[in-house]
This record gives sequence, C-alpha cells and structure tokens, in this order.
Amino acid sequence: MEDDPVMREMLCAMLGNKEWTVAEAENGLAALESITRCPPSLILLDLRMPVMDGFEMIAELRKHEDWRKIP
Repeated sequence: MEDDPVMREMLCAMLGNKEWTVAEAENGLAALESITRCPPSLILLDLRMPVMDGFEMIAELRKHEDWRKIP
C-alpha cells in the first residue's frame, strides 16, 4: 500500500518483474477491502497514507486471526 501513484507504479514494476502477482492499494481502507477478497502472502506498507494510515491498518489486521499471519 502506497498513496503516491508514482511510487506504487515503480514498486509494482519491480515486483512484477520477479513474476509475482502484485495487487496495489492507495490507502489502508482500500487495502483491507482487497485483502477481504484475496488475502496476500506479503504486505508492503507505507505507514503514512490518507483515509486509513498504515498504523490503523495494522491494528485492523491484528483483529482478524487469519490476517495476523501475513508478513
């Protein structure tokens, strides 16, 4: 999750080159909605985002037992 579109694009390109499936979100709330549909194997997180910042998102992740295991 990264609110800066240029940085998100760069990270997606770098990770996509490794043949990994990459999903992106512009804030923590959008990320939680995405996780509900398709839980990821790993989360890269910007702690300072609008709408729901990374700290709030981590708190939400900890409320769900299955999501606590996502590195």
